[in-house]
Amino acid sequence: MFDLPEDAFIGHMSSGRLRVKIPSKKGDAPFFNSLQGLFACLPGVQGITANPLTGSLLIMHALDEATVMDLLQSYSLSPTADKKKAPSAVHGEIATIFRGWDNQVKNFSHGALNLEALVAITLISAAIYQISRGRFTALPWYNGLWYAFSLLKG
Repeated sequence: MFDLPEDAFIGHMSSGRLRVKIPSKKGDAPFFNSLQGLFACLPGVQGITANPLTGSLLIMHALDEATVMDLLQSYSLSPTADKKKAPSAVHGEIATIFRGWDNQVKNFSHGALNLEALVAITLISAAIYQISRGRFTALPWYNGLWYAFSLLKG
């Protein structure tokens, strides 16, 4: 039996499709070629697409759910296990700061607002102000700010 690396995890699973992600093997074309050959020989497998660049293997199959679960178990893969990298310490610190600000806004407004709503109101107000001054061009800084806020609030 072929042993998958410890960081292998199910990236996606649906009827007829299974994506296995192996971050530690990104760029390792020989590894993915051998893995592709191994899984292609299994009964019920209709097609395999290996992508060494992204470190993933897409398995198209005609297997029932019980057979897929047995296959996953034989390779120590769990459809509920998420072995993705944990967020970095920097991300955690920034998220903690945003949660603190969010709590301060909630306390100040007695629960009527949160930080996300306050930012949205501020951005809408800035847009109305710019439109009232005849500036109809997009504000790229606010798009970036909004998306960054959404990612970091996490």
